[in-house]
Amino acid sequence: MSLKALERIREVKENGSAKLDLSYCDLTEIPKEVIELNLLTNLTTLDLSYTEITNLSFLQPPTNLTTLNLSYNKITDLSFLQPHTNLTTLNLSGKRFRL
Repeated sequence: MSLKALERIREVKENGSAKLDLSYCDLTEIPKEVIELNLLTNLTTLDLSYTEITNLSFLQPPTNLTTLNLSYNKITDLSFLQPHTNLTTLNLSGKRFRL
C-alpha cells in the first residue's frame, strides 16, 4: 500500500473525518487498516477513483455512505450497491457496463 494511502487513513482516524479520499493511491484492494479500524462505519464519503480495486464486497451495510466515487477503476460488479439505500451520489465515470 502506498504511503499516501496510509497518511490519508491516519488523518481520517485522528480527525474523525467522515470523508476518506483514497484516489490515486495505487491501490489494488482496500487497505486492511480501513476495515480493521472500522472507519467505514463513520464515513459518508468514500473516493476510490483512479485505483486498481476490483472488489468492493467489504462495503456491507450498515454504512452511512452517501457519496461513493468509483470512477476510473477496475470494478465491474456493482451488485454490492443494492443494499446501500443511503447513497445519494454515485460516480461511475469512465466505466463501461453491459446492460
